[in-house]
Amino acid sequence: MNWKVPDGCHDPLMVNLGKILEQEQALSPDIFPNLRGDEELVIASDYSGEHQGSRYSVFAYLLTDLSSLQVWERERVAIRREFVPDGRRMAFKNLADARRQMVLYSFLNAAGKLNGILFCVAIDKMAGQWDLPQGFLGLDGIKAGVREKIVNVFLYGSFLIGGLSRAGQTIRWITDDDEIVSNESTQQAAMQVMGSMLTARCTHGLAGGALGIASKFEDGRRAEDLCAVPDLVAGAFSEYLTIAPEGTINEAGLYVPKATMYSTKTTLILGWLSTLRGLLKQTCCLASPNGHNGRSYRFLSISTWVDPVGGPLWTPPDKGWKRTIEGWGFGRDYGV
Repeated sequence: MNWKVPDGCHDPLMVNLGKILEQEQALSPDIFPNLRGDEELVIASDYSGEHQGSRYSVFAYLLTDLSSLQVWERERVAIRREFVPDGRRMAFKNLADARRQMVLYSFLNAAGKLNGILFCVAIDKMAGQWDLPQGFLGLDGIKAGVREKIVNVFLYGSFLIGGLSRAGQTIRWITDDDEIVSNESTQQAAMQVMGSMLTARCTHGLAGGALGIASKFEDGRRAEDLCAVPDLVAGAFSEYLTIAPEGTINEAGLYVPKATMYSTKTTLILGWLSTLRGLLKQTCCLASPNGHNGRSYRFLSISTWVDPVGGPLWTPPDKGWKRTIEGWGFGRDYGV
């Protein structure tokens, strides 16, 4: 059992939502990665949906182990050397750039070989806030929106870690540059909330943990590239939910319809996400309002009618994507 609610954990989210995942795992044993072999786990997180027109706040996480990151690093360097030697950042909002478009397929393909999981949580903005217990004095003086975001980021990330980690592991958490770590006060608050939530959900006992900001690493954009994976997924998921036609999100999951208004980048990223069949797994969760300050959850599968490994798009690519896609050279592998 790769997913397991830790013994002695009485956290309501971990117990109630975690039990649902245990049941899903019983039906499909391969839906979660085995991350208990390494001494160190790394989680990268990024966020989307903060613009006014978005109905959902989206939190995306990539949890993996140190061993597969070392393999990914060699491939990442090779891809950067060929496509973006100038060091430009990968990000969903920057994909109008032709060089970033050229690197997208190889970048996602390399990430798909990580032993880990992409976990995406979309919270309806009408859903209630998650209240922290007393004692989080570090949150005093931080504006309400930032405080709520800090809570949500570490609430769902610690939930993921709690179900897939084991006793004695070390957690390295990397967040993209964001308002939750924009100054010393928010950084201290973020670390306090992270530590408390990991303690509550990892009752098996971790060896330690640390929080880092992607741009602060002097590592040839390695930390930023790792955060770029959840950034791409969060951006695509946010766009999908913002303009999804009625009926495309149901009990069976969500799908990208043929008559679509989505950008090419969203179609391609969700197409890649839906076709993951290897080491990297994916799980998406939708949080909806449930009574006063309550949230109800359902897990979604993602189905699309696009094959990012060579199948044609059903609508003409927008902007410069047609030439980009023709030049991708599908099937190329940078594995070492």
